[in-house]
Amino acid sequence: MSLKRTFNKKFFLFLGVLLIISLVSFTHGMGNNTSPSYDVSSLGSESLKVFQCGNTSYFYGLIEQNLSSESQSILEAMRQDYVDEGGERIFWKYLFEGEKVNRKVLVLDTNGFNRIIDVYTASGTYRNEHGYDIEDYCRYIDQDRENIDYSTCNLGEYSDNFSTFNSSIMGYFDCKFSVKDPDHMYGLKWTTVEAKNSNGYYSSLKNGEFFFFNPILQLSKSGGINIEKAFSGKTVYSDILNITNTADGGSGVDMFLDLSADNLKSIGNSSFCDNKDYFPLGSIYYYAENGKYSTLNNAEADKEGYINIAFSNSPILGNQESIHELYLSNILTFEKDIPIKFRFNIPNNCYGNFRGNIKVFGWEPLYPSQNFTLEIPINLNITSSISTTPPEATIKYNQKLKDLEISGMDYNGQAVRVKCLSKYANEICNLNDKEGNSLNITLHYTGKGTDYLTFNITNLVYNGDPIKPVRNLFTIRNYKDRLVQYLYLNSMEGSIVVSLNYDKKTNKTKIIIGSSQEPVIYMEEGFVFIELITDNGKLKYNLDKARSIRS
Repeated sequence: MSLKRTFNKKFFLFLGVLLIISLVSFTHGMGNNTSPSYDVSSLGSESLKVFQCGNTSYFYGLIEQNLSSESQSILEAMRQDYVDEGGERIFWKYLFEGEKVNRKVLVLDTNGFNRIIDVYTASGTYRNEHGYDIEDYCRYIDQDRENIDYSTCNLGEYSDNFSTFNSSIMGYFDCKFSVKDPDHMYGLKWTTVEAKNSNGYYSSLKNGEFFFFNPILQLSKSGGINIEKAFSGKTVYSDILNITNTADGGSGVDMFLDLSADNLKSIGNSSFCDNKDYFPLGSIYYYAENGKYSTLNNAEADKEGYINIAFSNSPILGNQESIHELYLSNILTFEKDIPIKFRFNIPNNCYGNFRGNIKVFGWEPLYPSQNFTLEIPINLNITSSISTTPPEATIKYNQKLKDLEISGMDYNGQAVRVKCLSKYANEICNLNDKEGNSLNITLHYTGKGTDYLTFNITNLVYNGDPIKPVRNLFTIRNYKDRLVQYLYLNSMEGSIVVSLNYDKKTNKTKIIIGSSQEPVIYMEEGFVFIELITDNGKLKYNLDKARSIRS
C-alpha cells in the first residue's frame, strides 16, 4: 500500500511549510541558533537515503519450546554461517517459514519527506541492486522519533550530519517481514529495506543481510548394520557407520540428533531369544564420537564407552554436564559426520534371524518441527553352532616391561588365554579360546637382552594345521635417549619396511614406511609402537598410539 494514503492533505501541507522553512534556514542562516541540527550539503545529487538504526531483531520458532537465555544464545549463534570469498567474509543466517526479521530504519529525502512514496522490506539474488521483490511494507513510527540514537544508525560518512529529527525530510520506520512458505521463499537471498520517491529514485540499505530461506533438512548414512554370523551368549560388534548432515547445500543448517529403537523382530518360526519372539533392545549398545565429545563422557557409559539405546528419543551422545556441552556434543554441524559403532550382547538361548531399525531423529534446535528421521536397518543372524575360527595374535614391545607383549582375540573380538614356553632360542606361544580353537606361534630369537630384541616368526599352527609365514624380522633397540623399532615383511605382493625412532626428550616418534614406492616419512607426538598381527596365516602390521574408533 502507498504511504501517501496514511497522511491527510493538511499534514502534507504542514510538511511542505516545514520544508520551505528548513531550506531558507540552510541557505541564509547556518549560524543562527534556531537552525536545525542537520547538514544535507554533503549528501550528493541523490536526495534519497536509507539508514538502519540499531541491530536487526530475529524471532525464531521459540514458541514451540521453553529455552533458557543461555540455551537461546548458544543456538542463535549456531544459526549463522560464513564463507571467505575474494578477501571478504560473507555471513548469512538460515530461517524457516513463519520466523520473522525486524529492522528500524531512518529514511531521508532532502527534497521533502512528502516525496517518499513507499518504504518496504525486499529480497533478491544479488547485493545492492534495485529490482528486489517486495516482501512487506514498513510501518511509519510516530512515537519516540526525537529519541533516536543516531550513533546506531549506520550513517557512515554522514555521521556528522544529523543530531536531531526533522520530520520535513525524515521518516522513521518499523520494517518487519515474515518468512513465507518454501514455494514463495527458498534458497539464499539478499534482504534489505528499500525506499522509493516520486521522482522515481530508489535507495536501499547498504548493510542488508543474506538469508537462506526454508532449507531442507536431511541426514544420510554410510550403510546398514548387517551381522551375518553371531553366536548365542557372545558379544559381536558392527562396522563403523557414519551419519552425515546432508542438509541443503550452502544453507549451514545444524541439527540436534536423537537416537531411539525398538526390540528387533524375529524372522521365521525358529527365531527366538529366551523363549521370546524378539531380540531385546536392552542388549544393543553403541559408541559414538562428535568432535572432542563421545559417549565415553556419558555417566551411564560402560568401560568401553558404550551406552544402551533407549526406546524413546534421547540425545545421541547423552546428557552432558552442562547446557552448553549438551548442545555442542549432540548437534551435528552442517556437512559433518558422526561415526557410530554398535555392540550386541547376545543373551544365552538366543538363535535365528532378527531385523529392525535404529532411528536417528535430527531437528533444528530453535524450531523442532523442522526435522528429519533417518532409519538404519539391522539384520542380525545368530547361530547355535560353536565357532571353529582360531584366534589371532598381536605382538608388540612393552616399554615398561622391556619385553614383548603377546595378546590374542577370538572371532568375536574377545580376549583369549595366552601361554608361552621358552626353549633354547625359541619361544612357543599357545592361544586358546573358549570353544577350543587354538593358534600356536613359534618365535625365534637371534638377539635378546635387557635393552634389545631381535626375532622372527618361523611357524604358525591354526587348529593343528601348520602354515609357513612370510619372511619377517622384528628388531627393538632401547637406548638411553631413544627407542628404535624396525619391522621387515616380505611376501609375494612385495616387501615392506617400517622404521620408528622415538625421541624420549622431545616425546616424538619419527616414522618411515618404505616399500616398492616412495617411502612415507612423518612425525607423531608421543610414543608410537609397531603391532605385528597374524591374520589367517598372513602377517600384517599396525601403528598404535591412542584409542580412537576412527583409526
